[in-house]
Amino acid sequence: MSWNPFKKKEPEQPSAPVDDVTEPARVPAATASLDDGNGDDATDPLGAAPRIEERVSLLRRNNGIRLEQVEVWGHGGLSDTFMRLIVEEPGPRAAAIRELLLNAPEHVTGFRDLLVNPAAGLAAALELPDTSLSTACLGDGPPELVPRLSSLVTGIAGLARLLGAATRLGLDWPTPTAGQIGVMYEGPAVPAGLRRYRLVFAGWDTLNGAQGDPAALVALMASTLMLLREQAEHAGFDFAVKQFDALAGLLSDLEQRARISYDELADELAALKPRHTLGSCTDTGQVRTNNQDAGLLFNLDQSSLAGKRLLLAAVADGMGGHKGGEVAATLALDLLRQQLGQSLLAPRSKLIEAHQLKPHLETIIPAIDRALGERAQLEPDLTGMGTTLVGLAQLRAQSTQPAAGGAECSVVFHVGDSRAYLLMPSGPRRLTSDHSFVQELLDSGEISEFEAFNHPRKNVITRCLGGGNSSSEPEIHEFTPGLGEIVLLCSDGLTDMLHDHDIWRVVGETGGEDLDAIACALVAAANEAGGKDNITVVLVGCGL
Repeated sequence: MSWNPFKKKEPEQPSAPVDDVTEPARVPAATASLDDGNGDDATDPLGAAPRIEERVSLLRRNNGIRLEQVEVWGHGGLSDTFMRLIVEEPGPRAAAIRELLLNAPEHVTGFRDLLVNPAAGLAAALELPDTSLSTACLGDGPPELVPRLSSLVTGIAGLARLLGAATRLGLDWPTPTAGQIGVMYEGPAVPAGLRRYRLVFAGWDTLNGAQGDPAALVALMASTLMLLREQAEHAGFDFAVKQFDALAGLLSDLEQRARISYDELADELAALKPRHTLGSCTDTGQVRTNNQDAGLLFNLDQSSLAGKRLLLAAVADGMGGHKGGEVAATLALDLLRQQLGQSLLAPRSKLIEAHQLKPHLETIIPAIDRALGERAQLEPDLTGMGTTLVGLAQLRAQSTQPAAGGAECSVVFHVGDSRAYLLMPSGPRRLTSDHSFVQELLDSGEISEFEAFNHPRKNVITRCLGGGNSSSEPEIHEFTPGLGEIVLLCSDGLTDMLHDHDIWRVVGETGGEDLDAIACALVAAANEAGGKDNITVVLVGCGL
């Protein structure tokens, strides 16, 4: 039987059985009637229990192992869906799979719990993947469901680690196919709707088959990479194409290496830490006489053997008069750099964990708001000055030693209507949602995207730093850009002149890996469209 792409169903009323469905396992439900003529005791708590019904669909059966999709109906609808793994005969294989499930990371196996089934050697409940890797990489469905390269690298490394453990237990996996790897999508990470995903092992029925070959897993990853590359090439996104080609070369070397083990493969992939390339451009525009925008690119290492590396990129768009706006934007970025660098990179006996990045920003950004207000009180010429702020911050170990402490963490933060975008093979995606009057109208459905772009009050913002009475609460989301992607930070001088599709067109027409050239091309395009405000663009690219 061929492997069916996994697909979770939305809650609905049970429909007629379809092909390849076993007889539903029905749990008799007692009646809650006071008197049904059979003498049932209405005080029995089971008598009032809702009707529970299992509907079981056979996904695949091979080598004495069954994979089933189980739908649990009750409480008026579908209450749960999972995949049931059944090893039909007891013995060493069932014992080995049981040990693998109990000790391997849940994020790779999708393991929920062991089930009671006296008629089988092993029964277990696993998370049901949303789809298979083959289906996901073909781009079926919304663009946010297309796997990102960084998730692919992490996922294959996790699978390699799992299969290394399986091999030590005497469980081999033959040449894998993309249809035997599940993809599980997790909730949106940012307002853009981008969703993280993880790969889970779904080839349980093929374990203990032919001798496993780690090089075949590399070949599978390489073929999946080519699908993503084709998408980037079709879009003219040369930055991603070049990164994909570089990774393909590394995979080719791994594939040709003799006798590489699953654990060695996992180590090689885990060591693929992206490097960052930076670019920026700013311009006064065609109307303004001075530039009240400011940009920041900051990359600094902690001066200790097992320290941290901080990457900070940001854009501020000042307001409050000819002088006030410029002072507010520049002061906000200076304070951000100083305070974040001091709090995270100062020599200390206790290491700062990467996950502490977000709490630090939650403290520092409101402090910048207060500092701007205090400065305005000291200088009457600066009364009412304020600024927007948008940025990307990443904290990660600069050492490969375990003592470096904690995984890397990246966050996107913003206050106001300066924006962050993610440029990826499938197109540009907004990572931030404007704090503005027009955005509120758009969110409520009162106006369309076209009307929002041309709205006469599009410059009215609802949050900023400084500025008097406006809210200064920042939005901060954990988000890490991956290989072949570029984070674009910009003031509204760019987005007031160019639609998102125009931004993507300019990026494709510019091409190459020179981020300064791409930033300048975007600024030039905004000037050609009118340049009614200052324009600032900061780019952070992730490559090998």
